[in-house]
Amino acid sequence: MPYYIMGVNRTEKGVHTVTDLAQKIAAITKERRQLNGRMISAWATFGRYEIMFVVEFPSDHEALEIVQSNTIDGLITVEVSEAIPLQEFAEILAQPD
Repeated sequence: MPYYIMGVNRTEKGVHTVTDLAQKIAAITKERRQLNGRMISAWATFGRYEIMFVVEFPSDHEALEIVQSNTIDGLITVEVSEAIPLQEFAEILAQPD
């Protein structure tokens, strides 16, 4: 399955509205499982994003679906990057032109 790195920030509205972050994460976890996604890791960060998730989804369709359904209320923003394992990336670069 493809890997996705998702950087999440609360919006101004989200800072004032999302008071129970654990409850919001539980709802997203339930939806991710329904879409056959798998959590690889999750981190709270001090950088560009408040939370970073590394997840797998069967396809871009499911990854987009979870982003769209969780940003529609305007409480969070999400930036998504599709990722490949570093070893696979190195193998691609090593292939002759």
